[in-house]
Amino acid sequence: MLRSSLRSKTISIDKFSRWLRALCTILLSRNRQQDRASALSFIEQAAEVIKDNKDESGDQQVYAHDEREWLLHVTFNTGVERFTVSDIEEAKQWIETATMLAGLVHNSGTVLEKINAVYQQVLAKHGAQLS
Repeated sequence: MLRSSLRSKTISIDKFSRWLRALCTILLSRNRQQDRASALSFIEQAAEVIKDNKDESGDQQVYAHDEREWLLHVTFNTGVERFTVSDIEEAKQWIETATMLAGLVHNSGTVLEKINAVYQQVLAKHGAQLS
């Protein structure tokens, strides 16, 4: 619904990002698998919106930086939370999405290095392999 509203120009990217944050916050607070899956799907859609909506200079400033940071942090933190309850497959999905989002924030190289370092440590602890 949000994405189609954005396509039809009935809401701005700014409103889209705020509605998406509110929706994901509600879904994640429920802490049910199907709600987390929906939130992850919405976050992946937001990443596509960020990629598709660059300004004239090619910068992604059209989608607010603080909202991009929020997307990154919530995906990474949710991934780590899923690792702590030994839900390895879901954790990987969240961390891999965070890795993709890291490329859409300022200092993306540094952020990506930190995410990968933590990801490797968590995978080693849980005996999983990086995919």
